[in-house]
Amino acid sequence: MSRYFRKAVVVVLALWSGAALAGPPADHWQVRSEAELASRVQALCLASQKDKKPILLEFSAAWCGDCRAAASLEQQPEVKAELAHWHHEVIDVGRFERHQTLLRGFGAQGIAYWAALQPTDCAAPPSSWPKLRTGSVEPTSDASLATAAQLIAWLTAARAPKP
Repeated sequence: MSRYFRKAVVVVLALWSGAALAGPPADHWQVRSEAELASRVQALCLASQKDKKPILLEFSAAWCGDCRAAASLEQQPEVKAELAHWHHEVIDVGRFERHQTLLRGFGAQGIAYWAALQPTDCAAPPSSWPKLRTGSVEPTSDASLATAAQLIAWLTAARAPKP
């Protein structure tokens, strides 16, 4: 391998890793046990019932390009402002070895997947809570959700009162 080729590879890797650093905060994906996640979601449900903010469950993983892109968009001030109207939980599914029962309960075929919910019974499983909106949120492979404005539109449509 030539010296110039090696330098080019190092530059590309440095640029790529630098782009990753500009994205979501390091704690965006937190590994939780099933019990920890159940406790966290229960707390969100109770808070939601008290303040009437809906819940956004974001099924995600650090290795997923669409998940990283969505997480980066979430750092933009206008998206953060919209997310302030939600109880938001990022659920790290790892390499699909974690939280599969919950993910399958929503009928998700993959990630990045969002479930916007308005719980009515915290004793019931989250997948049975009233769904405001669910679906894949894939900024890199679905041009309809590639910008902060498009994510905000998705969220505000989910929060909008239904006729």
